[in-house]
Amino acid sequence: MATIGAQTLEARVRWVLDPDDDAAVVRGLQQRHNLDHGQLVCHPRPQGSWLSLVEDLLRALGKHPDALRREHLARDAARLLAVWLRAEQVRHLVILRAHRLAPPLLDRLAALLEGADVTLWLVWHHHTPPPAPYPPIPAADALAALPARPARPAQSSDAEVYRRVFQAARGEARQWRPDGRRLGWQVPYWLHAWPGCDIGALLQRLTIDAATPAEVATSLEAARDGFAVEDRLLELPEPAKVDPAPLGPRFSATVTARIREIACPVTSASLVLALATDAEAPFLAHYRPTGEAFPAEATLLAGTYRIPARVQSALRATAGNRDHSGPCPHLLAPPGRDWQTAQCFAHAVTRGARLCGLTALPGARPLYGVNPASPFAASYTTSCSVADHP
Repeated sequence: MATIGAQTLEARVRWVLDPDDDAAVVRGLQQRHNLDHGQLVCHPRPQGSWLSLVEDLLRALGKHPDALRREHLARDAARLLAVWLRAEQVRHLVILRAHRLAPPLLDRLAALLEGADVTLWLVWHHHTPPPAPYPPIPAADALAALPARPARPAQSSDAEVYRRVFQAARGEARQWRPDGRRLGWQVPYWLHAWPGCDIGALLQRLTIDAATPAEVATSLEAARDGFAVEDRLLELPEPAKVDPAPLGPRFSATVTARIREIACPVTSASLVLALATDAEAPFLAHYRPTGEAFPAEATLLAGTYRIPARVQSALRATAGNRDHSGPCPHLLAPPGRDWQTAQCFAHAVTRGARLCGLTALPGARPLYGVNPASPFAASYTTSCSVADHP
């Protein structure tokens, strides 16, 4: 333990004593599992190997039970675990039945978390005292230190969705410029995008958070009203004439869970960007994040697109993976080699769609020549327009 800094680890690792193996304690700790609030609870297989422990932790993170084998990533298992723990912003990691795991495995897990802002809670369900060097605490203290999962509705109400999109639409209307200068790249947009790309990006930003078709419909109504308040006329086709289904929901609960099952950061991030933008691989290759972390917005030739909070972990995982050159390398090639990045995108999107059981996506189309970018949800947005009120 001296080789991994015992004093540093003691501040982040502790034994949780449950000598009577109380079912209420186990149930209470299991209820603390909440990735949205940075709390991960894992019940690993007893007497398992290091690989099986990593697999159990990845499964607790939402990965497919067979993700490492089907994606050929078993050799990178420990590194990927560290990447995803950071990407999911895990702050508390609870290991149930830790007394049934070999001490070297627990030391190895603690060493993997060294330097990370993660507190490791090892639950000791046995009457014998746990081994040193980590400090023991009663189970009641652990339950008090870990906040319980807050009771909240599964999805936003129509009023909450309307209010949020209405305010966002007002802000969009104040900045609206129909001449293409709002595009991410200061070039004549007709050379790179079909007409309507600016409206496609606008509607993407206003509807991408919708989790159900009803929320999409509410978002469109709020967007129209928000523009009207700012003396802008957002013309949207009637549902009877043009089906708004292409708008989404792009990231429903089912799709989000399937994306989370992917272990490879590059595959996961590529799929998220393709779903969020409809951009083909040559245009995804122009995407460059700013700063150390991937932002919540993606700026491409056709405009600025929002990435929903529930799938941003995929982009954060890619940011933490960018210096690696193994089986799942960095997503973005060096500047000046966009063709290489485009090939990576095309392959990763195809692979991700296959793993998730999704139909072919625009971002997975072959790389033949350079064609103008189609608008987001082109079959719908090309029937929309924005104008000043008469």
